[in-house]
Amino acid sequence: AGERIYKFLEEVLTDKQSTLMTYGEKLRQEGRQEGRQKGRQEGRQEEKLGIARNMLHQLHLGLEVVQQATGLSRQELARL
Repeated sequence: AGERIYKFLEEVLTDKQSTLMTYGEKLRQEGRQEGRQKGRQEGRQEEKLGIARNMLHQLHLGLEVVQQATGLSRQELARL
């Protein structure tokens, strides 16, 4: 969607190239920030799952204890 808007603005505002470049740069920066945030969230989730797996299979702790310690749902723990 952002690319279509950019192309539309480029056609309509050909004399405003600096404004368009600033807008395009802002869109790219926001996309990178969202990507980093999503990657961090996925990394934290994977870490939680790994810790839970170890707690369940190596330490033989109960589901309720692991659920409280990790904040994972019963459905997530059942898949481990």
